[in-house]
Amino acid sequence: MGIFFIGGWQARLSLLLLLAALPSLFAIEPGKPIHCPLQSLGNRPVENRFYELSTERRKGLAREYQEFVDHWRKESAPSLVARLQRHLNSVDFNRLRSFLSDNKNQLVTRADLAVLCGYLDFLRSEGISIDKFPLEIRVEKNGSGGKAYFLTDIEHSLVGNPLGKAIAWTHDDEWARERFLKNHSGNYLLGQTLGTSKFVTLGTFPPNLTKKEMLQKLGLVGYAKFDKPGPFYLVSVDVTKKRLSQLKPKVPVLYKWTNDSGDFEMASHFDEDSIPGFTSGGLSEVVIPTFTAKAKDLADLAKNGIRLQVHSDDP
Repeated sequence: MGIFFIGGWQARLSLLLLLAALPSLFAIEPGKPIHCPLQSLGNRPVENRFYELSTERRKGLAREYQEFVDHWRKESAPSLVARLQRHLNSVDFNRLRSFLSDNKNQLVTRADLAVLCGYLDFLRSEGISIDKFPLEIRVEKNGSGGKAYFLTDIEHSLVGNPLGKAIAWTHDDEWARERFLKNHSGNYLLGQTLGTSKFVTLGTFPPNLTKKEMLQKLGLVGYAKFDKPGPFYLVSVDVTKKRLSQLKPKVPVLYKWTNDSGDFEMASHFDEDSIPGFTSGGLSEVVIPTFTAKAKDLADLAKNGIRLQVHSDDP
C-alpha cells in the first residue's frame, strides 16, 4: 500500500486539493509589485547590474518603483518610521529621526519616508538584501540656500560595480579654462567646491568619440549649454581601488534643495521617470565629494587616471 492510502480518502482528497492550489499560491503577476511582508520575498541573487538602462527597461523599473512608493504614501508617519527602524542601522536611523523631530525647514517629510520605504521594497523585489540598509543624509550649504542628499551605497542599487570603470562630468568653456587650462600651483580642483558634493556619471567614456557622439552618449543633444559650436569638455576619472576608497561614490535616493522660503523641496526633475542611481536618460548617476589632485600639468594628471577630454565638432 502506497503513501497516498495512509489516512483514508479524506487525507488523499486534502493532499490533491493542496497540490492543485500550489501554482496559484506562488504565482506572481509580471510587473506587479508584491505588497507583503518583506521576509517572505527571499533573497535571490541579483542577476543584473547596469551602467546604462535601455528606454524600455528604465520605464519598466520606474513604473515598478513608483508603485511601491505609492503604496507607502497611504501609510501614516508612525508606520513609515517603524518600517525604517527595522531596516536601517541604529546610527543612520537615529540621525533620520533627529531630522524628522526637528523639522523646521521640511528637510524630512512623510513623503520622503514613503520614498525610502518604497525603495526598500523595490530593492527586495530585485533580490537585494535590505538588512542594515545604509542611509547617509548629507546637508550642504549652497550660496544662500542649501542642498540635501539622501544617499546609500552602490551595493544597495542596480548600479554596476565602479571598479575598472570611470566617473565623468562635464564643464563648460569657462569652467574648463579656470579649472584645467590655466597655470596651476599643483592642485587641481575636481567637482564643485571643497566641502560639497557632485553628481557624476559612471561608465566608459572613450576619448576618441566625436563631440556629436559624446553628446548622444550623455543625452545632451539639444542642450544649449553644451550642444553648440566649439569644443565639448568632459572630465573623466578612472575608478581604482584607491580612488574608490577615497571618493566612496553613493547612490542618491532623494535629492532636495531649498526654495525662496528656505524650506527644502524635491529638486525639479530628480528621479523623473527613473529609479535611484539612473537619470531619465538611462545613464547611471552617483554622487561623490569634490576633491583635489596634485599634478604638475594635464599630462601628469592623466598619468593618475584623471583626464580633461576635449571632444571636437565632427569634421
